[in-house]
Amino acid sequence: FANADSTGGGPVPLTPIAEGQCQTYAPSGWTVVETNPNGTFFRTASADQSMQAAYVGMGMHGDLNIPGLANFQTTPPNVMLQQVIGAISNAAVNVTADGETFGGYTVMRFTSGNYSGYALYYRASQMPDFTLPDGGQSAYILIARIAFGANGDNRSVATAGSVAAAIRCTAIVIPHPIGGDTDRSSSHGAGTSAKCSGGGSCDDSDLAGTYNAQLGTGWVHDSLGRNYNVDVTADYNDNGPDGPGYYASVGGTQEKLQPGLQ
Repeated sequence: FANADSTGGGPVPLTPIAEGQCQTYAPSGWTVVETNPNGTFFRTASADQSMQAAYVGMGMHGDLNIPGLANFQTTPPNVMLQQVIGAISNAAVNVTADGETFGGYTVMRFTSGNYSGYALYYRASQMPDFTLPDGGQSAYILIARIAFGANGDNRSVATAGSVAAAIRCTAIVIPHPIGGDTDRSSSHGAGTSAKCSGGGSCDDSDLAGTYNAQLGTGWVHDSLGRNYNVDVTADYNDNGPDGPGYYASVGGTQEKLQPGLQ
């Protein structure tokens, strides 16, 4: 993907949305449309359903029942991921690229029905501290963040990607090397959480946000702790009153926003 199409509309306020063991930050109108009580699946969508974001933490084991797949323990993670994408989009999945790596993630780009997007996924071996809800034994665990945008609209893909990257669920213990492997300086620091960009520990969400910032959409926050999406190119002001950066009106004045998701 190229950088998201620029509109120059300025920072877009984000709202926290949560259900069960998962939460994320999204523009106005996004809602949770599907989740489970175990915190291993979480899906949100824009009001018109033209954009969606999902998080998956699936244990591949013999008790799964997914039509068309007989041996889940030996099915490659990219094949399983295509099944998940197709179930969400309710359409056939065309993988346009697969195999690029970004830190611990593998990147899959796809089109499906009215959507185009990407998934960041990781195949984790069975971990001792991961217990499947039904007690089954997993051959491996598939961890993925999936962004669905309107077909051909790179800006909407990047917006969905920011929502997918911000999803955090408490049920999954993220293994190395997904967590901690990220570039704090990417896109003016707008690709990570404030903790990560400030020199603290980084996790898999920060890595996903750093990848998405390269597509054109990043995170910033103001002095009141409110988060925003920014177009990392169009919204960056090289000649701001307090120096180069992203700006928004806070309390009637133009405030230079700080990098990262608060």
